[in-house]
Amino acid sequence: MSQNVCSIYLSPSSKFNINDFDNLITQLPPPILLLGDFNAHSSLWGCSKTDARGKLIEDILLKHNLSLLNDGSYTYLHPATGSSSAIDLSIATPSLYLDFSWRVISDQHGSSHFPIRSGVARNYGQGGGRSERLHSPSLFSTPLPFLRSRPP
Repeated sequence: MSQNVCSIYLSPSSKFNINDFDNLITQLPPPILLLGDFNAHSSLWGCSKTDARGKLIEDILLKHNLSLLNDGSYTYLHPATGSSSAIDLSIATPSLYLDFSWRVISDQHGSSHFPIRSGVARNYGQGGGRSERLHSPSLFSTPLPFLRSRPP
């Protein structure tokens, strides 16, 4: 089975609304994985508080019946203050949720973000086995406004 993967970076100052995400999600045929630095805080994914952006992402998850792979672990360590938060999210359509593992790697490799290891447990071809992917949200650079309009 193939998956459509979209990496997202939303800067803390970027403005977006639920319609922006509606447009993005309708452009991606399911099943989808949305991976990236959302700069959104919610107790749903391990932050100590929920901000307006976090509430918006929560609403998007509900509206589009999407599943959060995060397990509540911190994904970001602020370099100046040493505070931790979970602003890097891994979101999937429900058909993928049970097939993926998700965990944070403790070695930041010089980044303020912790790498996330997600794995697919499926039998592929004759070899079967497990395929794991490593993604670091600090490497994602596709701004949401770029995705606002559909291609011709």
